[in-house]
Amino acid sequence: MRWLLLLLIALPAPAQGLHYRLKLWFRGSEAPVEGRFTVDTTLPTRSFNRVQKPRLGGWVIRPVAGEDRVAEALILARAPSLLFLSTPVPQASRTSVRVTVGGRPLPFWGLRTPKGLVASVAMAEIAPRTLAVMDLTAQPRGGDLARVELHLESAGRLTSAAPPQDGTALLGTLDTWAKEPAGPADAAAVTVLR
Repeated sequence: MRWLLLLLIALPAPAQGLHYRLKLWFRGSEAPVEGRFTVDTTLPTRSFNRVQKPRLGGWVIRPVAGEDRVAEALILARAPSLLFLSTPVPQASRTSVRVTVGGRPLPFWGLRTPKGLVASVAMAEIAPRTLAVMDLTAQPRGGDLARVELHLESAGRLTSAAPPQDGTALLGTLDTWAKEPAGPADAAAVTVLR
């Protein structure tokens, strides 16, 4: 019995949350800004009402220690708008493929992106009926971003099973990028042949 207790104490605790790597290419810069962060859910708030209605939770985004502080600030500022952690939406379609994320096989989902946007979004079912962005590659037409890459490196347990209130933030970001007019860099990239 003691050996079992010692073994349980010696084992490392399972990783909490979703571990991501994000690369941002800004217009006019050569090298990307790169950083890693962890996303975890928070418990829904309880009210003092007698009848407890179902509530949505939130999420916490933590940077990985030891990164460049400026890159860390840029990553943490952009990350909330690039995340998806929710139940399936109409734009998502399940496939028969299973992918391995951090040694864990997960069902693979695709996400239709808005027309006119050069983007690819792959999602993984990290818990029953809970999808998270697994891989995002996008080239916004306008704004200060030229390219975005987001990759799920490992998927641990989430603190709460309740989806975050703003869990579909990525859908709004993709719609905004699709509606943006072409930036000056895109207009200059066109070559006219005579």
